[in-house]
Amino acid sequence: MRIPLGAQAVHAGNAILDLVFPPSARERRVRRNARRPLPAAPAATDDAIIALSLYRDSSIADAIQALKYEKSRAAARQLAGLLADFLLELMGEEDAFDARALVLVPMPLAKRRFRERGYNQIALSLAELPALGIALPVRADLLARTRETTPQTLLSRHARLTNVKGAFAAPLPRAAYQGVHAILIDDVTTTGATLTEAARTLRTQGAAVTALALARA
Repeated sequence: MRIPLGAQAVHAGNAILDLVFPPSARERRVRRNARRPLPAAPAATDDAIIALSLYRDSSIADAIQALKYEKSRAAARQLAGLLADFLLELMGEEDAFDARALVLVPMPLAKRRFRERGYNQIALSLAELPALGIALPVRADLLARTRETTPQTLLSRHARLTNVKGAFAAPLPRAAYQGVHAILIDDVTTTGATLTEAARTLRTQGAAVTALALARA
């Protein structure tokens, strides 16, 4: 089978980039696994957060870390596939939603962290969804992070709850949240403190919220 000239050019360009900027071992593993679906293990936590997989699975951890720290396009596509399977099933359930408009809301980063990283990793993955048949609007404007917080991995459960209290704001007029069902998406949840606080912020403005994590630690 002949490879289209455009695809050949992209492949050649990627090969040159890899020579100049060699991919990490993690990125190479993600690329090798790119044709296989990530292992899903959907479950709801005690905080009513839906987690789509288990972070302890090495392929899940590789994909999330490669996306978060290396801006991996392959990882973004893999995780979008995991998310798309769930969303397609959810959208197919007739009674899953009322007349509210279904939108996708990536977990926002604090301004300093966004400047350092240069991107929101969840937004990168959501950008891959249209190619997978998911045409839901992405509404990053519905939620903002108002302050820096200590990394949650360093804290106890009680400290995590205190750490994220008041860390989010709904920046738009209240009318913008009426008639909206937000699928709020984060990469990893441990105690659920961050997702719970972010979801609470949206709900106080009148939005319905489904809190979703790509993986559960």
